Amino acid sequence: PGFLLKPTPPLQGVVMSGNRLEPVDGMRAMSTLSLVMLHSVMITTGLLPCTGAVWKAFSTDWRYFAAVGGGCQVDVFLLLSGLLLGRRLRAAPEAEGITSVVMRRASRLWPVFVVVWMLQEVLDDHMPWGRLHLLQLVTFLHNNFDVDTWGSFSFSPAWSVCVDFQVGLLLTVGLQALRGCTTSRAAFEQGARFFLLTLFVLSFAIRFMLQDPDHYSLLTMGELTHLGTSIDTPAHSFVQRTYGVPILTKHECVPPSLSLNYTTNYLNRLYLPTLSRFGPMVLGTLMAFCMDVSLPVGTAAAKKEGGSAPKRSTLAMFAWGAARLWAICTVCVVLVPPPEGPPPEAAVHTFVTMALRNIYSVAVAVLLHGGLAAADSSAASPALRSLFSLSIWKPIANVSYGINMFHFRIIMHIAYAFMRPATQEEVGWAFVGKIYVAGLAVTTACAWVFSGYFEAPMRKGFERLCGVEAVPPSKHVKST
Repeated sequence: PGFLLKPTPPLQGVVMSGNRLEPVDGMRAMSTLSLVMLHSVMITTGLLPCTGAVWKAFSTDWRYFAAVGGGCQVDVFLLLSGLLLGRRLRAAPEAEGITSVVMRRASRLWPVFVVVWMLQEVLDDHMPWGRLHLLQLVTFLHNNFDVDTWGSFSFSPAWSVCVDFQVGLLLTVGLQALRGCTTSRAAFEQGARFFLLTLFVLSFAIRFMLQDPDHYSLLTMGELTHLGTSIDTPAHSFVQRTYGVPILTKHECVPPSLSLNYTTNYLNRLYLPTLSRFGPMVLGTLMAFCMDVSLPVGTAAAKKEGGSAPKRSTLAMFAWGAARLWAICTVCVVLVPPPEGPPPEAAVHTFVTMALRNIYSVAVAVLLHGGLAAADSSAASPALRSLFSLSIWKPIANVSYGINMFHFRIIMHIAYAFMRPATQEEVGWAFVGKIYVAGLAVTTACAWVFSGYFEAPMRKGFERLCGVEAVPPSKHVKST
C-alpha cells in the first residue's frame, strides 16, 4: 500500500485514558471473556462421549461455534501485544540495551508463573518429569517442547506467553538494529514498515511450508475438539485419580482414518511453536508503525506539538467502511456452523491452515483501527470506538493477564470437583454457563488479589534480582 512508502501524518490521535488506549483494553477484555468460554466448553466435553448422537448434537450446535470462536483468541492477544510493543519502540528516543529489555520483560511475566506454580502444587497437578518444566518456563522456551511429555493443566496457557516473549525479543532486536542503521526518524519508521510487512508475509509462507492436509489440518482439528483427543495418557490418569472423571482416550476419540497422534502432531508443529504463531504479533507492531497513537487530535497537547486534524475524504471513508464490513464478516464466519455438504478439498484445508489465523488477525486489526482513530479521521468508527471504550471492559482488562493464566485449572477444578452433574443427561449448555460464570468469578477474584497485592512487589523483587531499573509509571505501557 502507498501509505507504507511515506511517513504517516502527525498525531492522528486515539481515545486514551491517561497512558492507556481504551479501545485496546476493550478488545483485550472481550478476548479474555471469549477465551474463558472456549475452555469452559472444552472442559465440559470431558464429561461427554466423543462419538454418537449426544456428541454430534453438542458439537454441531450454533452455541458451540459461537463459544469456541474459531480458537483465535490468543492471536488477538498477540496482535494487541505487538501493537503496544510497536508503540513503545516507535516512541523511544533511542535504543535501549537488549539485556535491560529482556530482564524487565521477564520480571513482569515471572510473578504470574510463580503463582501458577503454587496453584499446581496445591492441586497436585504434576506430570511424569516432575518440576523440570519450570526451567522451560522461566526461560520462556516451554512452547518448543513436546506437549505429550511436558504438558501440564496448570501451565497450559503458558505457551502463548513464551511466544509473546520470544517474538517481542526478536522484534526489539531487529528494530533497534534498524534504528542504528538509519540517519533519521522518518527513515527508521519507513524501514520498519517494510521490515514488518515482509515478516508478516513470511509468516504465511512458513505456515504453508509447515502444513500438511493429511497430517496437520486446522479444519480437521476443529472436528477433534473433545478434551480426550488433546491430552496425553498421564493427564488422563491425573484427572481420573484426582476427580474420578473417566475421560475418554485418544484410542476412543480419534477416528481410525487418522493417526492416533494427530492432535499431538498438530499442537507440536502448528499450534505451539513460535515459528508458526508470530504473524499476528508482527501485524500488531506494523499497525503501530502505520498510525500515530501518541495524542488525541484536538487536545491542547496535540496543538502544542503542531498536530492538525486530518481531512475526511469521502472515498477514504467508503474504503474504510468496506474494510470494516469485510472484517465483521470474517470474524462472524468462525462463529457460525459450517454449511453441510461434501468434505472440503485438500486445497481448502491448505488455505485455512495456512491463512486463517493471520486473516482473522487482519480483520480484528481493521476493527480495532476504527476504534483507535480520532473522531475527525476518515478511518474512525464512532460505533466501534464507543463499543471498545465502554467502562465495563476496564476491570477485566486490568487483570486479564492473571485471568488468562489462572482460569483453565480453576474451571477444571470447579467443574469436576464441585459442580459435576450426577448424570450425563445434565451435561449441556446450562452446565457450560454455570462453570463459566463460577470460574470467571473465582478467577477474576484471584487475579484481582494478585494484581493488587502481589504483582508489583514481586516484579520489583525480580527487577532488583536482575539488576534492571523499573520503568517510571509515566512511561510504562501496559502489555498483554
